[in-house]
Amino acid sequence: MSKRPEETPSEQFERRLIVAIDVNKKMAAFMADGVPVDSEDVLDVMSDHHDWATEYLKKDRTTYLRLAHKCRTDDRFEGIYGQYAAGLSQYMADAIEAYANARLTDDIEDTGWPESRDK
Repeated sequence: MSKRPEETPSEQFERRLIVAIDVNKKMAAFMADGVPVDSEDVLDVMSDHHDWATEYLKKDRTTYLRLAHKCRTDDRFEGIYGQYAAGLSQYMADAIEAYANARLTDDIEDTGWPESRDK
């Protein structure tokens, strides 16, 4: 899901927004239906989420797991995901962990969560 060379910043923003909305709606539906976060359907949607999230973050397991921690502890994430369903931020955190444990490895050097993302 990397930025296409011919994309303007506006086009990139729109593409990323469409992906984010699609993932969030699907995950809210899975949560409402009681689908386990380690199901193949959820993991497949989380693959799109991982691609989306790691367009600006490293693609390794440790960095992605830090995003799960943010979903659990940073009220901004509940504000975003809460627009789709109450409790979705926690479900997303669980799904991020399930995806990271099932499909990711730490095969690149870990330098941590980008400091600029914490502000």
